[in-house]
Amino acid sequence: MKRVELGVGEMACVQERDIVLAAPSLGSTLALCARDGAKGVVGMAIFAVPQLPEGIEPLEELPALGAATGLKRFFKLLVETGAQVAGTSFWLVGATQFMSSFQDFSLGSQLYTTVKKILEKNSVALAGEHVGGVRNRGVTLAVDFEAPKVQIGKREESL
Repeated sequence: MKRVELGVGEMACVQERDIVLAAPSLGSTLALCARDGAKGVVGMAIFAVPQLPEGIEPLEELPALGAATGLKRFFKLLVETGAQVAGTSFWLVGATQFMSSFQDFSLGSQLYTTVKKILEKNSVALAGEHVGGVRNRGVTLAVDFEAPKVQIGKREESL
């Protein structure tokens, strides 16, 4: 299988069975993973901040940098790739809390809260999540996977 690695602010949606989407080290970023099994579409977006500062437009090469604008772009890309949002399962992975004792530095928590509120406001239910804590994690997703696979150190588990 071909591995396509996504970094901070990137997103991808594919319909090819031989491609694995991967985010090997999420840190405090948050991955939204999507899978429409009936249409054979998977997608992943890596959000870095809850919202871009006012007046700053997202870079074309980093469409998911800010969650508020990135979510719209991600759902548009999912549909353009062939997914039907109503038949798609969604998962959140990441948002590690390295400095949770300092609220201003708790970016993972702020990011998670923002994304979760936007999804709930738009009636998008989550099939699962693997977020928070102090351990860094990675995630992989492919059309043939029933759910994302989360890697923490040498351990891997399906959501």
